[in-house]
Amino acid sequence: FQRQIDAAKDELVKQRRPAHPPAIISQFTLGSWVALLAPCYDQLLWKFCLFKAFPNRPTPFSRKIAKSALERIRLLRNRVVHHEPIYHRHLDRDLGHIVEVASWICPVTASWIDYHCCAFKRIWIAMPRLDSEPT
Repeated sequence: FQRQIDAAKDELVKQRRPAHPPAIISQFTLGSWVALLAPCYDQLLWKFCLFKAFPNRPTPFSRKIAKSALERIRLLRNRVVHHEPIYHRHLDRDLGHIVEVASWICPVTASWIDYHCCAFKRIWIAMPRLDSEPT
């Protein structure tokens, strides 16, 4: 994780921005955050503080559940960013998953995401489908 901190500091220096903690944290990638949920951080971070990042977590809840949920979002995000096809996916379920995971962290943010995706929902519902195609 120290390499990610150092890379964040280097990027800030390149941008001629101060390398104070909030700026460093803002440079972390989604992959960096998911990596903090790896088993090697279970004793060091998860059991003492990281679980608190999910104040509205469902029960039962574990580091493994959090990592799996965030990894699913990270993989979708990577498909999109790398311009890979996602038309075959159940994007409505993906959106529902994103909103659910966001609600574990902040219900207000989850509501904001849900509200601002109304155009996607309208288009998704109206999309023509083959009879044999699941929704």
